[in-house]
Amino acid sequence: MFFSIHHAGMSQHIDVDTKEIESIIDEWNFANNNRSLSSFENVYGEQLLFYARDLSRSEVIALKQQMFQKIPGFKQKISTMITYTPYTSGVIKCDFIKEVLENARWRPYPSYLLVSYEDNRYRIVGESDYAMDRTVGYNLEIGEPIKFEGLATTPDPFSKDSLGAYSSPGNGTGDSIFESLQNDDLLSLFPPLASMGTVTIPKGYIIILVAFLAVGGLTIFIADSVQSGKRKKKRGVSLGKSREADTVIEEFKTQSVFEAFVITLFDPLFFQHRRPKAERIYAGKVSEGESGPDLEFDFKRKETHAQFAIKCLYLKSFGRRELKLSSPRQEQALRDFEEDTEMDLYYVIGIGGTPDDPNELFLVPLDVFRGGFINRERLNPYRKSGMFFYNRTAQRLQ
Repeated sequence: MFFSIHHAGMSQHIDVDTKEIESIIDEWNFANNNRSLSSFENVYGEQLLFYARDLSRSEVIALKQQMFQKIPGFKQKISTMITYTPYTSGVIKCDFIKEVLENARWRPYPSYLLVSYEDNRYRIVGESDYAMDRTVGYNLEIGEPIKFEGLATTPDPFSKDSLGAYSSPGNGTGDSIFESLQNDDLLSLFPPLASMGTVTIPKGYIIILVAFLAVGGLTIFIADSVQSGKRKKKRGVSLGKSREADTVIEEFKTQSVFEAFVITLFDPLFFQHRRPKAERIYAGKVSEGESGPDLEFDFKRKETHAQFAIKCLYLKSFGRRELKLSSPRQEQALRDFEEDTEMDLYYVIGIGGTPDDPNELFLVPLDVFRGGFINRERLNPYRKSGMFFYNRTAQRLQ
């Protein structure tokens, strides 16, 4: 989405491509969650205003690495729409609520990024949150917000100043500035409304309206009483279905969190991942009753290039003497996958703890087990700790 903003007293227009900026912010969010140094290199400018300090790109990335080492389970997400505000300095301020996972709970931080158009592309030239700015007594100095000529502005929800802000949902598809305007602004846009003057409503009309509302409310109450008996009869059946659905949803969330954790165990400088499952189902290569790999990885380092696939499985406890990894049909589907794609397939198994921090972690090649089961004694040699790496001599993931 492109929109032009004219600032009174300036002879030029500033074009802001919110879709391109949105993609930069998405990659910045990805870099924080996946420890992707290459993504940080791509989105950051050469110099940044980083939490009230002027630092170089390399210094900022080094600080990020220190943070990841100190907080191995660091996760963040953008939970609100992004508000874009261009300033006379040429910087676009992007405001949003960032939530950070702390002690198994998401804590919100009103935050902002500063984006500048340099060398025919956008780059992030500033990063901070309002709590930090207040703590250190820092006042952001990036000029004045640019406004449409002749229009009043609305308060920026993230600061105390009155700014001309343009908001879009998280996907960057919003294109209307009228949602952020007050009633007075609407009158300035549509003069016929302003010329209508004040309209007086007779008191009798108000009494009739209240009567209609009272009758309507009584009708709704009676109808609800009649239906309550029917709802009680169906409640037992629906409650059972609801619990079953909740269990399925909870299992899906658990495995998704574990998948995200597994991705963090691969250095993004050498490993690139993708999720192929949906593509194979749509292509008819794997039926929905079967389960293909959850992740595929490309490893590239110098002259070495390898591909392999990962099946993720998280369990709260080991439980029985043998661990069931798959049904015979699923196991055969995975072996067919290995043969068709000529990729090695590994199980990454997490046991105990939480999906994003399991107590035990195992990396098991598919050819280790048969019949879909593996016992504790056979599993123990494949225990893992720390990051995964690809042994170029053995041509195996370890």
